[in-house]
Amino acid sequence: MIDSGWPPAYAKAAATEGSACVLTFRSLLPGVDDDAFRKPPFFKPVWWPDIAGIFLDGDTDWTDVAKLVTASYRLLAPKTLTQASKPPSS
Repeated sequence: MIDSGWPPAYAKAAATEGSACVLTFRSLLPGVDDDAFRKPPFFKPVWWPDIAGIFLDGDTDWTDVAKLVTASYRLLAPKTLTQASKPPSS
């Protein structure tokens, strides 16, 4: 949560001084299509080249958020856990 510019790093990255609920995640996509994560509801922190953020609100597509979080987990988690978390193949 960002509230009245706090925490400052997130408020600056999201370019907001008001209240906002945001989620940051890692993705291979920012390296491929950086501009896609600079348009609402996304924003692009400068902390790492593969980090992106999304504003969460009443219009949030939770199916998309689930995909982004799952992909981020698979990038960051130990490989033994990512193999265990893959759905079975049909």
